[in-house]
Amino acid sequence: MAMRAARRCGGTFRTTHDTLPLSLRSFSSDAIPKPSVSSIGTVRRKGAQTRHHPPQPIQRFTFATTTPLQKTIYLTEPRLDDDGKEMRIEITPRAAKRLTEIIKTSNDPSFALRVQVQSGGCHGFQYNTTNASIKSLSDLEEDESVFYFAEDDALVGADNAAKEELLRGPKVVLDEPSLIAVQGSKVDYTQELIGSKFEVVDNPLAENSCGCGSSFSLKL
Repeated sequence: MAMRAARRCGGTFRTTHDTLPLSLRSFSSDAIPKPSVSSIGTVRRKGAQTRHHPPQPIQRFTFATTTPLQKTIYLTEPRLDDDGKEMRIEITPRAAKRLTEIIKTSNDPSFALRVQVQSGGCHGFQYNTTNASIKSLSDLEEDESVFYFAEDDALVGADNAAKEELLRGPKVVLDEPSLIAVQGSKVDYTQELIGSKFEVVDNPLAENSCGCGSSFSLKL
């Protein structure tokens, strides 16, 4: 009946299975083994070598930094040492703040802090800080230098007229022998239980200082 039905449709009806060679008709698609999901990742080509890639080093970035602006400036002509370098001190923000407070409360813009190095003390030299009055640069002795704490960057490199105006702000005056002995140090303002005071700290030329820090010997 099936063959007659096929002929009535106009030809011989063949299935895909009928077109296969006899040697393959005994196999079905269900008989072909399928790799399991777990085994797929472990199949390697025979003789193939596994390549190991060394870990890449962590890339590090460096950022350029600029030298911080020197806040303490000369109001007088800079003085040079024997090597031709400027002899400088630094006024700390804490000391500048206290100097500004004194100027305002006393209503005396000519007020300045004088720092001197004198012979004495248990180690040969000692610091001495006293009040001074400087109304004009012309009031200074020939060997004296004035340092000013510049809060405004624009004040650096000010002309003489501007420097006269800056004398109304926080300033420190030193004579040349004292400046030679304290160059590179800082003028700070410290507050302790026993009192508060201006003092010279971090002097690179001082050694064998006493416990209170007021007496020291100089490096030769």
